[in-house]
Amino acid sequence: IGHIGVQIALYATGGMLLLLGSDISFDGFFGNFHFVASYTFFGRSFEFVLGMALGQAVLRHPDLLAMSGRRLLTYLGTGGFALVVFWMSLFRQGSEFGVFHPVGMALNNFALPAFVCILFSGLLSERTLFRRVLGSAPFVFLGRASYAFYLVHYGVLASLVGSQLGSLDVRLQVGILFVAVNAISAILFLLVEHPANTWIRRWADRLADRPSRAKEIADPGRRLRRLAVIWTC
Repeated sequence: IGHIGVQIALYATGGMLLLLGSDISFDGFFGNFHFVASYTFFGRSFEFVLGMALGQAVLRHPDLLAMSGRRLLTYLGTGGFALVVFWMSLFRQGSEFGVFHPVGMALNNFALPAFVCILFSGLLSERTLFRRVLGSAPFVFLGRASYAFYLVHYGVLASLVGSQLGSLDVRLQVGILFVAVNAISAILFLLVEHPANTWIRRWADRLADRPSRAKEIADPGRRLRRLAVIWTC
Protein backbone atom coordinates (compact mmCIF):
# COMPACT_ATOMS: atom_id res chain seq x y z
CA ILE A 1 0.00 0.00 0.00
CA GLY A 2 3.00 2.27 0.06
CA HIS A 3 4.13 4.80 2.64
CA ILE A 4 1.15 7.09 2.10
CA GLY A 5 -1.24 4.20 2.67
CA VAL A 6 0.62 3.18 5.83
CA GLN A 7 0.46 6.75 7.11
CA ILE A 8 -3.26 7.04 6.43
CA ALA A 9 -3.89 3.69 8.15
CA LEU A 10 -1.91 4.74 11.23
CA TYR A 11 -3.72 8.08 11.52
CA ALA A 12 -7.07 6.35 11.00
CA THR A 13 -6.24 3.87 13.78
CA GLY A 14 -5.24 6.68 16.10
CA GLY A 15 -8.45 8.55 15.25
CA MET A 16 -10.63 5.53 16.01
CA LEU A 17 -8.83 4.95 19.31
CA LEU A 18 -9.32 8.64 20.15
CA LEU A 19 -13.07 8.32 19.50
CA LEU A 20 -13.18 5.17 21.60
CA GLY A 21 -11.17 6.70 24.43
CA SER A 22 -13.25 9.87 24.44
CA ASP A 23 -16.39 7.76 24.63
CA ILE A 24 -15.41 5.39 27.45
CA SER A 25 -13.31 7.88 29.46
CA PHE A 26 -11.21 5.08 30.96
CA ASP A 27 -8.34 6.45 33.05
CA GLY A 28 -6.98 8.69 30.29
CA PHE A 29 -6.97 5.98 27.62
CA PHE A 30 -6.60 7.98 24.39
CA GLY A 31 -8.50 10.65 26.25
CA ASN A 32 -7.87 13.75 24.14
CA PHE A 33 -6.41 14.94 20.85
CA HIS A 34 -3.28 16.51 22.35
CA PHE A 35 -2.33 13.28 24.10
CA VAL A 36 -2.84 11.20 20.97
CA ALA A 37 -1.03 13.65 18.68
CA SER A 38 1.94 14.24 20.97
CA TYR A 39 2.46 11.09 23.03
CA THR A 40 1.29 8.06 21.05
CA PHE A 41 2.86 6.14 18.19
CA PHE A 42 -0.14 6.85 15.98
CA GLY A 43 0.07 10.61 16.48
CA ARG A 44 3.85 10.67 15.99
CA SER A 45 3.93 8.04 13.24
CA PHE A 46 4.91 10.49 10.50
CA GLU A 47 8.51 10.53 11.75
CA PHE A 48 8.61 6.72 11.79
CA VAL A 49 7.22 6.49 8.24
CA LEU A 50 9.77 9.06 7.02
CA GLY A 51 12.56 7.04 8.60
CA MET A 52 11.22 3.87 6.99
CA ALA A 53 11.11 5.60 3.60
CA LEU A 54 14.72 6.79 3.95
CA GLY A 55 15.90 3.36 5.09
CA GLN A 56 14.16 1.60 2.21
CA ALA A 57 15.56 4.10 -0.28
CA VAL A 58 19.09 3.35 0.97
CA LEU A 59 18.51 -0.42 0.84
CA ARG A 60 17.14 -0.26 -2.69
CA HIS A 61 19.75 2.21 -3.95
CA PRO A 62 23.05 1.65 -2.07
CA ASP A 63 24.70 4.17 -4.39
CA LEU A 64 23.00 6.85 -2.32
CA LEU A 65 25.68 6.15 0.30
CA ALA A 66 28.45 7.19 -2.09
CA MET A 67 30.39 9.99 -0.43
CA SER A 68 30.28 13.39 -2.11
CA GLY A 69 31.94 16.71 -1.50
CA ARG A 70 28.66 18.61 -1.28
CA ARG A 71 27.27 19.71 2.08
CA LEU A 72 23.82 20.93 1.10
CA LEU A 73 21.71 18.27 2.81
CA THR A 74 23.66 18.36 6.09
CA TYR A 75 23.50 22.13 6.36
CA LEU A 76 19.88 22.31 5.19
CA GLY A 77 18.83 19.67 7.72
CA THR A 78 20.78 21.26 10.58
CA GLY A 79 19.61 24.78 9.80
CA GLY A 80 16.01 23.71 9.31
CA PHE A 81 16.05 21.74 12.57
CA ALA A 82 17.37 24.72 14.54
CA LEU A 83 14.93 27.11 12.87
CA VAL A 84 11.91 24.90 13.60
CA VAL A 85 12.89 24.49 17.27
CA PHE A 86 13.33 28.28 17.58
CA TRP A 87 10.02 28.89 15.82
CA MET A 88 8.24 26.47 18.16
CA SER A 89 9.57 28.40 21.16
CA LEU A 90 7.73 31.53 19.95
CA PHE A 91 4.27 29.98 20.19
CA ARG A 92 2.55 30.26 23.53
CA GLN A 93 -0.81 29.08 24.80
CA GLY A 94 -1.48 30.25 28.33
CA SER A 95 1.56 29.30 30.39
CA GLU A 96 2.63 26.55 27.98
CA PHE A 97 4.95 26.77 24.97
CA GLY A 98 5.91 24.74 21.92
CA VAL A 99 3.92 21.56 21.32
CA PHE A 100 1.06 22.79 23.53
CA HIS A 101 0.23 25.34 20.84
CA PRO A 102 -1.52 23.95 17.70
CA VAL A 103 1.07 25.46 15.34
CA GLY A 104 3.92 24.28 17.55
CA MET A 105 2.45 20.78 17.57
CA ALA A 106 2.23 20.76 13.76
CA LEU A 107 5.85 21.94 13.46
CA ASN A 108 6.98 19.27 15.92
CA ASN A 109 5.07 16.44 14.22
CA PHE A 110 5.72 17.31 10.56
CA ALA A 111 8.39 19.97 9.89
CA LEU A 112 10.89 18.72 12.47
CA PRO A 113 10.90 15.08 11.26
CA ALA A 114 11.27 16.27 7.66
CA PHE A 115 14.41 18.26 8.46
CA VAL A 116 15.80 15.42 10.60
CA CYS A 117 15.33 13.09 7.63
CA ILE A 118 17.18 15.57 5.40
CA LEU A 119 19.96 15.76 7.99
CA PHE A 120 20.26 11.96 8.11
CA SER A 121 20.49 11.90 4.32
CA GLY A 122 23.37 14.36 4.51
CA LEU A 123 25.15 12.44 7.25
CA LEU A 124 24.90 9.28 5.15
CA SER A 125 26.22 10.79 1.93
CA GLU A 126 28.29 13.92 2.64
CA ARG A 127 31.75 14.39 4.12
CA THR A 128 31.41 17.06 6.80
CA LEU A 129 32.86 17.95 10.20
CA PHE A 130 29.44 17.24 11.69
CA ARG A 131 29.58 13.69 10.32
CA ARG A 132 33.06 13.13 11.77
CA VAL A 133 32.01 14.44 15.20
CA LEU A 134 28.84 12.33 15.35
CA GLY A 135 30.81 9.34 14.04
CA SER A 136 33.42 9.58 16.82
CA ALA A 137 33.51 6.89 19.50
CA PRO A 138 31.98 8.95 22.36
CA PHE A 139 29.03 10.08 20.25
CA VAL A 140 28.49 6.60 18.84
CA PHE A 141 28.35 5.22 22.37
CA LEU A 142 25.92 7.94 23.51
CA GLY A 143 23.82 7.20 20.44
CA ARG A 144 23.65 3.51 21.27
CA ALA A 145 22.60 4.40 24.83
CA SER A 146 20.05 6.96 23.62
CA TYR A 147 17.05 4.65 23.98
CA ALA A 148 17.86 4.14 27.66
CA PHE A 149 18.29 7.93 27.87
CA TYR A 150 14.81 8.36 26.41
CA LEU A 151 13.31 5.96 28.95
CA VAL A 152 14.82 7.58 32.06
CA HIS A 153 15.16 11.26 31.13
CA TYR A 154 11.76 12.20 32.53
CA GLY A 155 9.88 11.01 35.57
CA VAL A 156 11.28 9.95 38.93
CA LEU A 157 14.80 11.22 38.26
CA ALA A 158 13.63 14.65 37.08
CA SER A 159 11.29 14.93 40.07
CA LEU A 160 14.10 13.92 42.42
CA VAL A 161 16.47 16.55 41.04
CA GLY A 162 13.72 19.18 41.21
CA SER A 163 12.83 18.36 44.81
CA GLN A 164 16.39 17.97 46.15
CA LEU A 165 18.06 20.77 44.19
CA GLY A 166 15.17 23.20 43.93
CA SER A 167 17.20 26.02 45.48
CA LEU A 168 19.77 25.94 42.66
CA ASP A 169 19.55 27.88 39.42
CA VAL A 170 17.31 26.08 36.92
CA ARG A 171 20.14 25.91 34.35
CA LEU A 172 22.36 24.18 36.90
CA GLN A 173 19.53 21.75 37.70
CA VAL A 174 19.18 20.92 34.00
CA GLY A 175 22.95 20.41 33.72
CA ILE A 176 23.04 18.06 36.71
CA LEU A 177 20.01 16.16 35.39
CA PHE A 178 21.62 15.82 31.95
CA VAL A 179 24.86 14.38 33.37
CA ALA A 180 22.99 12.05 35.73
CA VAL A 181 20.69 10.75 33.00
CA ASN A 182 23.62 10.10 30.65
CA ALA A 183 25.46 8.20 33.38
CA ILE A 184 22.42 6.06 34.23
CA SER A 185 21.72 5.49 30.53
CA ALA A 186 25.27 4.27 29.96
CA ILE A 187 24.99 1.83 32.87
CA LEU A 188 21.62 0.52 31.65
CA PHE A 189 23.00 0.09 28.14
CA LEU A 190 26.08 -1.82 29.28
CA LEU A 191 24.33 -4.03 31.84
CA VAL A 192 20.89 -4.59 30.28
CA GLU A 193 20.34 -3.40 26.72
CA HIS A 194 23.61 -4.46 25.10
CA PRO A 195 23.61 -8.02 26.55
CA ALA A 196 19.98 -8.44 25.45
CA ASN A 197 20.80 -7.02 22.03
CA THR A 198 23.74 -9.41 21.65
CA TRP A 199 21.51 -12.39 22.43
CA ILE A 200 18.85 -11.22 19.95
CA ARG A 201 21.46 -10.72 17.22
CA ARG A 202 22.87 -14.21 17.74
CA TRP A 203 19.37 -15.64 17.52
CA ALA A 204 18.55 -13.57 14.42
CA ASP A 205 21.87 -14.58 12.84
CA ARG A 206 20.65 -18.14 12.68
CA LEU A 207 17.49 -17.03 10.89
CA ALA A 208 18.98 -14.51 8.50
CA ASP A 209 20.45 -15.40 5.15
CA ARG A 210 24.24 -15.44 5.38
CA PRO A 211 25.57 -14.59 1.91
CA SER A 212 29.17 -15.14 1.04
CA ARG A 213 31.62 -12.26 1.23
CA ALA A 214 31.88 -12.19 -2.56
CA LYS A 215 28.12 -11.84 -2.93
CA GLU A 216 28.05 -9.10 -0.31
CA ILE A 217 30.68 -7.13 -2.22
CA ALA A 218 28.87 -7.65 -5.52
CA ASP A 219 25.53 -6.66 -4.02
CA PRO A 220 26.00 -4.09 -1.19
CA GLY A 221 22.23 -3.82 -0.85
CA ARG A 222 22.06 -7.48 0.16
CA ARG A 223 24.53 -6.92 2.96
CA LEU A 224 22.56 -3.87 4.13
CA ARG A 225 19.36 -5.90 4.12
CA ARG A 226 21.00 -8.56 6.27
CA LEU A 227 22.27 -5.91 8.69
CA ALA A 228 18.79 -4.42 8.84
CA VAL A 229 17.51 -7.79 10.06
CA ILE A 230 20.09 -8.50 12.72
CA TRP A 231 21.29 -5.06 13.84
CA THR A 232 18.74 -4.03 16.44
CA CYS A 233 20.77 -1.38 18.20
